[in-house]
Amino acid sequence: MHLREIDAGGWLRAAGAAVFGGFVATVFTARFTGSVTAIVLVGSATALGVVVVVVAAWAGGGGHAAHRALQAWVRGGPEPDGVRRDRKVRFLRDIVDRTGWYLWLGAALAVVFGATAVADLVGDHDVDGALLTGSTAVVWAVLTVRGIVVDRPHRERAQLLYAELVMTERTPEPPAR
Repeated sequence: MHLREIDAGGWLRAAGAAVFGGFVATVFTARFTGSVTAIVLVGSATALGVVVVVVAAWAGGGGHAAHRALQAWVRGGPEPDGVRRDRKVRFLRDIVDRTGWYLWLGAALAVVFGATAVADLVGDHDVDGALLTGSTAVVWAVLTVRGIVVDRPHRERAQLLYAELVMTERTPEPPAR
């Protein structure tokens, strides 16, 4: 995979994840040290690490273009050429999981971490703790809303495509005579 094949939306998603990861690392580090240099270094290193992990995940799945082609396929587009079968199966299984039990888990975790953040602010007046647990609540809430708004409408098609791929994989061969 070449970095040039990542479109503006991909870079925007990677940058958003980096900013959020850097923010959380900065708040977490500030709880343990007052050194501005250490806080900035940890936040910057975390942000860079998040971008590397996101790009590596895309590369492991055949590249960002393959990921976008799979998204278009689930949304009603043509079956992507050049994408390995195992990658298609994993992508479809992930969508089915993300739009099922994962949504309930995400909503529950958002509520739990949100309540903890409020308790940190009201009871202990611990602003750093509230930022950490509140940012975790925001992550789970965003992932849950994204699953409901973006992935859930395409769950039925993803299930059908997944069943089709799995059935063609498990078609028994006739016995030899």
